[in-house]
Parts: sequence; structure tokens; C-alpha cells
Amino acid sequence: MSAPSPLNEAQRLAALEERLRNTEAFYQALVETLPQNILRKDLQGRFTFANRKFCQSIGKPLDELIGKTDFDLFPQELAAKNAGDARRWCRFFTSGANFEASVICTFFRSLIVENIFP
Repeated sequence: MSAPSPLNEAQRLAALEERLRNTEAFYQALVETLPQNILRKDLQGRFTFANRKFCQSIGKPLDELIGKTDFDLFPQELAAKNAGDARRWCRFFTSGANFEASVICTFFRSLIVENIFP
């Protein structure tokens, strides 16, 4: 079996890059046009993404959210409730303690905040 030609490999990479750009554009359009608050946090509770609707609902631009936790942004009582809710969801979904569970946990943190800011 011979190695792929440089031209074929370059064409394959260009096609993959185009597919990735299309996927990212679709995702961005989706999260910015849905009528829900959409956000993402890492497993330490820091914001890593939020759509415009969420930013508007809390009155802060995205660059003021990234890297912050609920404790940096909300009253102590609400932040503690959010953190407790997130821990409960994470325990529920991480019984196998694998990567997929971490992703699910992060996703459900988004749902918890959506319920606070309808």
C-alpha cells in the first residue's frame, strides 16, 4: 500500500477544514437564535461560554463572564444554590466517572441556570 499523495492529503484536509467551519457556523447560529439561555461551565463551575440571551438576562457581556463562577456574579445565596444543584447533577451523572459523564455534567449545569433565568 502506498502513502497518500500530498495533493490528495491536502484536498482531504481542506475538505475536513470546510466541514469543521460549517459545523461551527451551524452551532453558533443555533445557540444564538434559540430563545433559551445557553451556557457552559467547566467542572470547577467557571463560565466558558454563554449565548447573547443569557448575557442579556444577567446584564453582563460575555467577556465579563468567562472564567468567573456564580459566586463572582450573583448573590451568595443564589450562587450557593446553583453550586449545590450542579454538584447534585454531577454526582447523578458521574457514577462511572468518565469523560462522557463530565460532558453531561457540564451540559446539565447549563440546564440548571436556564431554570433560574427563564
